[in-house]
Amino acid sequence: MEDYYYQDIYLELKKRSPDQPLTFKELSELKKVQYKQFRQDPVFIQLLTKYSQDTKFQIRVCENSFLYRVLVPLMQRDNEKSVILAATQVLVYLSQNPETHQKILESRSLKPLKFLIEENLHYEITKNSIQILRNLVIPVFDDKDNFADAGRADFGQAVQNSALRRTLPAAAERDFDFVEVQKRQGNPVFSAENCRQSFGSRRSVAKTYREQDFRRQACKFISCLSWNQKFVQILIEHEVIDLLIISLNNNDKEQRIYSVFAMSNLSGSPDFHAKIKNINIKSLIKIFETEGTFQDGLRAVANSLANISLDQQFQHYFLKDPEKNILLRILKSSTDIILQQLIVIIFSNIANNPFLIPQLTQIEVLEIFLNLYKKNDMTLKGYTASIISSLSLNSEMKIYLKKIQFIKEIVSDIQTCTHSTSTKLLFSIIKMLNYSHDFHQEFLENNGLAVLLLFLNKKSDNFQAYLSCKALVILSKYKQNQQKLSEITVCTQIVNSSLVCKAIQKIQWNQVFFQSAFFQKTSNFNNAQWAQLASQKI
Repeated sequence: MEDYYYQDIYLELKKRSPDQPLTFKELSELKKVQYKQFRQDPVFIQLLTKYSQDTKFQIRVCENSFLYRVLVPLMQRDNEKSVILAATQVLVYLSQNPETHQKILESRSLKPLKFLIEENLHYEITKNSIQILRNLVIPVFDDKDNFADAGRADFGQAVQNSALRRTLPAAAERDFDFVEVQKRQGNPVFSAENCRQSFGSRRSVAKTYREQDFRRQACKFISCLSWNQKFVQILIEHEVIDLLIISLNNNDKEQRIYSVFAMSNLSGSPDFHAKIKNINIKSLIKIFETEGTFQDGLRAVANSLANISLDQQFQHYFLKDPEKNILLRILKSSTDIILQQLIVIIFSNIANNPFLIPQLTQIEVLEIFLNLYKKNDMTLKGYTASIISSLSLNSEMKIYLKKIQFIKEIVSDIQTCTHSTSTKLLFSIIKMLNYSHDFHQEFLENNGLAVLLLFLNKKSDNFQAYLSCKALVILSKYKQNQQKLSEITVCTQIVNSSLVCKAIQKIQWNQVFFQSAFFQKTSNFNNAQWAQLASQKI
């Protein structure tokens, strides 16, 4: 009896006119049609496709386990490719509505989707499967790709789904890996055995327009995923970085920009440096010279380069020509402070490598960083001071810095800048005082000692107090400074420091301060007086 009931529905729907308006009643009847009839007669899947395109009906299509009972089986491999293609197209339309996502995830459709992506039965089937995943994972992205909003986006329940997360690497891999081997009936067809088995392997990509379009979609897919911290580690583990590096060299502008954003987001991960053995610094820096690259894209490139420059094995690539000149030219001409900050960080990382300092010791380079230091930006001030202090190791640079009284400028600025910047300036002072005693007189004559004592007695920051102590030890090694340092008011302030008291109590101060030349040679304030002050504090 039941078979006759379904047969009646089957015949009624088969007789309907293609122009007949869609109704909820008819949808209810359609959902009662058996899976085998969807499989055998295209009229039903065509009708279902119409319902799936209409937002009024999409939620109803997903109700009552219809997806699990009919649509998921239609995506199985034993069906005709035309049936599988139609089923994936239905799911593409449904997944465009965020309200259907939970139902789709509960329908167990991810397993056949992963299979279809991995097997790559047909171009359009794979394309639809990837699009479904993109719709499920990245509902917050519109056609304008507002990356600023993307960074703050809530990716919703979909990203919590473990099955979905396991499916994503396969989607990204296949999305990157289409190689056209033949064409049938005017449509590209791709062979599964020619596809990469892992993200790490490489292959040149066909240069057809459709291939470029597919690859662009892949870059967009991975770029969008990279904004979510949950996926950063997954992408790195599956060696997406190698694929992004290949895409950076592509002539397609949109593809390069997506790759740049993904690279920038991944570059902040602790595991990033272990995976960038093949990075081409030149190709990244070349993007600065590409006409039409928008501001956020340039910043993303600079952020990637800043993170890469932390690794000393890549630092010498930044100092080759024309790469170094391109970066310096941006520092001179750009009006984008954030872009300048990121590039200054690159040079700051390089300046910490003593083997590369000689390649930066030119007066014109020094003047670029001096001009940036004078800008009213705390980040620039801190990092440029670090670079300049490293350059002061060179005798020519030292003479130039003494001539313009750079130490005096740092001492003046350090009292008014932010905490982070003042710490960097203290580091810079220590480096310059340590490199050459020629800076000592200028430092002491310009209220430098008072500044050190101020930071030494900061109860809120023991690290800055420690840096001040270190600077005092360096100064105390030279006889010409000892009279100034041994004044009773100076010594009293040193002992009054809470950091010094802790060191005395731990019997560690001997190794740091009492054994320095300052305490061994001062005549105005002998060891007995030091002991008396110390006992009072304890």
